[in-house]
Amino acid sequence: MDFYGYPVSQAADITAFGAKLIPVGEDQLPLIEQCREIVRKFNSIYGEVLVEPEAVLSSSKRIKGLDGNEKMGKSLGNAIYISDSEEEINRKVMSAVTDTNRIKKDDLGNPDVCMVYYYHKLFTENEKCENVCKECKEGKRGCVACKKELAHNISEFLKPMREKRAYFEARPEEVDKILIEGTEKARKKAKETMEKVKKAMKLDYFI
Repeated sequence: MDFYGYPVSQAADITAFGAKLIPVGEDQLPLIEQCREIVRKFNSIYGEVLVEPEAVLSSSKRIKGLDGNEKMGKSLGNAIYISDSEEEINRKVMSAVTDTNRIKKDDLGNPDVCMVYYYHKLFTENEKCENVCKECKEGKRGCVACKKELAHNISEFLKPMREKRAYFEARPEEVDKILIEGTEKARKKAKETMEKVKKAMKLDYFI
């Protein structure tokens, strides 16, 4: 029942705050479209009251798991987290799926079927990434060295976020303050939206 009503609940979360742009992954597009349909239907009956949101996708619409699975997830054990230490990232990347047809370092590789190269395209600078591809195809790059370089790049990319997370973990009172202030702002905005909704539906006496 929770999953059945989830799209409506999500639509309420979005429209209550008048959100215009919603950053999501590709898998969330159907839910955003359903929200848009709900807004269009409501507005067609009661006037232009709710904001119709638009989904915003990054260049990486959907990221595969380290094991090659189309979905990255905690339950699948194939994901990297902001909270992962450098050691954890190294361990996870070392287990990433590579070109199974490549046995020796000097064997010519196929980067297109290698998850390590897939992640290099996400975390390694373009010029260096092109070099990774070239050396792999020419059999000049070993998988272990390639994984170590990737692990380093991922760790460096996540380092500022990891440090900020550690900062707030050590200051729970500051986190509480941020949450309380955010809640008050959200409550005020949602109240304004509900006043417009009730007025449009002729339910002013509930305000």
